[in-house]
Amino acid sequence: MALPAALGYALPYLLIAAHVVRYFSEGPLPLPELWRPLAVALVVTALLHLGTLAVVRPPELATLATATLALTLIGDPVAAFVPLLLMVGWIVVRVIGRRRGRLPRRAQLARLVGLSAMVATVLVSLVGIQAAASLTPPVPAVARLTEAARPGGPNLHLILLDGYPRADTLLEEFDFDNGEFLGGLESRGFDVSAGSRSSYRMTWQTVASMLNLRYLDELIPASDVPADEVAQERLLYELINRSEFVTYLKEAGYRVVSTPSPISGTDLYASADAVRTSGAISQLEVAMLRQSLLMPLLTDPMRAFIARNLRDGIEGAIASAATGIDADTRPFLSWTHVAAPHAPYVVRADGGVRPLPPCYPRACYIWESARHLIGLEEREYAGLLIGQVEFVNDRVLEVVDRIVEQDPDGVIIIFSDHGIRFDPGNPEEYRVLFAARAPGREELFGDDISLINVPRRILSEYFGEPLDDLEHAAWSWDDPQSGLLENLEPIPPP
Repeated sequence: MALPAALGYALPYLLIAAHVVRYFSEGPLPLPELWRPLAVALVVTALLHLGTLAVVRPPELATLATATLALTLIGDPVAAFVPLLLMVGWIVVRVIGRRRGRLPRRAQLARLVGLSAMVATVLVSLVGIQAAASLTPPVPAVARLTEAARPGGPNLHLILLDGYPRADTLLEEFDFDNGEFLGGLESRGFDVSAGSRSSYRMTWQTVASMLNLRYLDELIPASDVPADEVAQERLLYELINRSEFVTYLKEAGYRVVSTPSPISGTDLYASADAVRTSGAISQLEVAMLRQSLLMPLLTDPMRAFIARNLRDGIEGAIASAATGIDADTRPFLSWTHVAAPHAPYVVRADGGVRPLPPCYPRACYIWESARHLIGLEEREYAGLLIGQVEFVNDRVLEVVDRIVEQDPDGVIIIFSDHGIRFDPGNPEEYRVLFAARAPGREELFGDDISLINVPRRILSEYFGEPLDDLEHAAWSWDDPQSGLLENLEPIPPP
């Protein structure tokens, strides 16, 4: 029985690992997103363990106390009840034994905690198997549209500014003239599309469709749509990373360098040869903090920490677009996903930090952008949005200058995936920013480019693939309680 007794000290770490891995498996996230929150949770558990060992005797009881505290702190009171019950049970047995003159031996407690740790080991294994299975959903087989990849082509810099509205939206809805920024791009050799459009209103949908050169209804037949919402998001993530556009470029000798957003399931991650980090807190970490006791106990400090982190992540993501692009002689695709000017609006025009919306964390999702759900008046909402837009504008022009200096012949495309989504049902959801710098091929994308046709034109123009434009089409998705591949209804293009 020596092994179970010795294993007992690992009980709190096993239970915390099971909690974090289970949380991870319930979200559509790439595997690398697991390690940082798991490491932080285990380090916090170790600190709690050192503290309880200093004040609680015997150490086996301190181990149960650590497991109880750690699980409670991380927001899993149901699981915390198990070590608490064992701890209280042992104390009761000790009290009764003292009265009867027959104290239980410490070795019995050690074996009990050790056996509990063995059960926890099985639990971690089962949760790990579940997480591993969820990482590789079956992907429908779709015939390629392209021939064998041909070498050549320029370096490609794709900068996705999430939720960046088109100029007419900013002017008509928020009385803001974005001409200074767009003029700055034009003076740097960009063509700005005044009528650029997306076909979808969610990032997963837009990116998966765009990089696969076709609309989702052709890419994923209705019979292949998983019933589970998370499985649908994982399927879209796989489609993004196995996309025909990225596959073609890699076959043509390109390397892929990527900066994912905090919601990294929408990005090139598994397919990237190198992943740059913005330093921003991830979707998984935000969810875990919201669930933990830290949020209600330290609401204001936690809100301030998250706001500062997200602000720095926006700046870090934009800056990363000019890094790691000269480390190889091969051509490259640089993918930079900036989680702005999408909500939350945490940056002032001068770079100062704004607080998170009052509704967070109790009443709204941190990346919620619908004005009525955030609870802001029109003027206040406009001020927050415009401030973040102006901050992004300044940083984007700076990074464009650095990219052009390093790679004057590279193609730079700055675009958004959807509109602001401040008013559900407003056509602005499909009106997106698009600007492209294609040296020697001005007007390549035109004034009313549909995002679905951007990779098609690149493959046609630079690689000679016979790909015509698809006719622009659009789909609504108005049920946030359903999966991203459910209830997609074709609508007249806005």
